[in-house]
Amino acid sequence: LWDAAKATATAPWPVRVRALRAAAAAAHPSDSVHRRALVAIASTLRRAGHQPGALAFQSRAATLGARRDRRRIDAELTLGKMLRREMDLEAAARHLDAVAQDGRAVAWRSAEKALHLLAEDAFDRGNGGAIRLLLERQAKARCRAHVRLETLGWLGLLQLERGDRRRAERTHRAAKRLYTEAARADDAAAIRCARLWLDYPLREALSRTRPDTPPRPP
Repeated sequence: LWDAAKATATAPWPVRVRALRAAAAAAHPSDSVHRRALVAIASTLRRAGHQPGALAFQSRAATLGARRDRRRIDAELTLGKMLRREMDLEAAARHLDAVAQDGRAVAWRSAEKALHLLAEDAFDRGNGGAIRLLLERQAKARCRAHVRLETLGWLGLLQLERGDRRRAERTHRAAKRLYTEAARADDAAAIRCARLWLDYPLREALSRTRPDTPPRPP
């Protein structure tokens, strides 16, 4: 069935999908053919313009495999990014959270990326509490300084937006300490932090909203 499905590469998409589904149904979920068939179905549907169906099959394929299977983790990260582009942030968060949990030991860059995307979405939703939790997770996962620096900036911007300037200034001081520490290293991470700090949105926002100072006595 798998050989027959591969032979449909140039066939109309309904014919190819039927052949691939037959191969997937005949293979045990632990068989690599099962996952490969699901991925091929997703790719076929995407080329045919059926994005929701493609995401459904890719979602199933991405969740197959052991928790610390590097291939599964990378597939789930790719799926999370696709779901974000489709603005299905709730579904994306489930996959990104799984990547952040399972990737720390075997795919730390993928885990870092997932935590960064989750923080960005929390900022877009205005969820400062979620950002604080994600900052803790980023620290435990030993995310690079530029990731944590940007996340701190998002938290401070939300605090300032809510009128809590004192907390925003405290967050800015924490960000400055992080930047100063990172700048001591002579590596790519230090350069990325320097570029981010050059036009740090939180610093710019604080400078635009300076509290009124009382007039000096004559």
